[in-house]
Amino acid sequence: MQVAWIPTSTPLINADTRIFWQPPQGIFIPVQGGNLPAYPTPTQPSNLTINNPLQAPPIQNMNRVSQIISQNMQTIPNNNNQNSLATFQNGISIINNNQKSNDELKASIQLLIRQLESRQGEQSISAPSQALGIKRRRLYDVINVFESIGCCRKCALDSVIWIGKENIAKAFDFIAKSRKVDDLSKSISDIFPVHQCVGIQNLTTSFILLFFALRTDRLDLRFTAQFFSRNTSRYKTTLCKLYQVAYILAALDLTSKTSHVCEVVIRPDIFGVKTLDLPSNSSAVSIKSLLNGSEDELSSAITKRRNDFRSYYIARLKE
Repeated sequence: MQVAWIPTSTPLINADTRIFWQPPQGIFIPVQGGNLPAYPTPTQPSNLTINNPLQAPPIQNMNRVSQIISQNMQTIPNNNNQNSLATFQNGISIINNNQKSNDELKASIQLLIRQLESRQGEQSISAPSQALGIKRRRLYDVINVFESIGCCRKCALDSVIWIGKENIAKAFDFIAKSRKVDDLSKSISDIFPVHQCVGIQNLTTSFILLFFALRTDRLDLRFTAQFFSRNTSRYKTTLCKLYQVAYILAALDLTSKTSHVCEVVIRPDIFGVKTLDLPSNSSAVSIKSLLNGSEDELSSAITKRRNDFRSYYIARLKE
């Protein structure tokens, strides 16, 4: 490790080493970078302190880092290196704290599920949620999602009867039939009217049913939010709630994220979703459709539904 002394007026830039300059007040400033400017080093500097290299904190999303830094930099003078560095470290701290908070919430939800699974009959949710540190508003969102997928039934404001994940497939088979998801004459907009895509419970049900209607095991939350909020101004609100729904479902091990931005994968084995792989150049009318009859009628109908579903978000991008 190399160490260099730099005056206060020198900008701290690119270094492969960590530089620790101790001003008279006794403040230590760690800096990362590459090539150091050629400044003379005092023979015996009284204000030079060498510390062990610090391990860089984990950064999950560099775009988020840049956003936080740019927002904070607007209120901090650019010529103040100490404050700029503090801003960067504060941004990293915020991201790590948010990540830790999300992980803790997911663990708390999973512990709540274990608590509910361990007992039968009506049981209170207030005491275990308080013990696990789940806020009341978040708790109601969790229970509403659980009830929407058929895992539990609310008896009162703070009590439920746990039914179990094995009831999910049966519940959605009934819902899919009642909403006529398999009726190929129905368009995607007919199956999901906008007024049935408002609120955490309706959004949860519609979100899961969308996998059935499109015969797929993965969806982009941005496309989904735009479709559910079409012809309204609720896109951002809907997207935020869909993230909450997907997060709670992930805590139940019912969905997971992929490497693609905003993409969520469902577990077909739990929900009973039948998937259909279609070629990218699927056409509503083809020689194959004339030969295969009803089989390709399904492919044509699903292709049209998928195209209509995507069209709302594409139209938004063109605005």
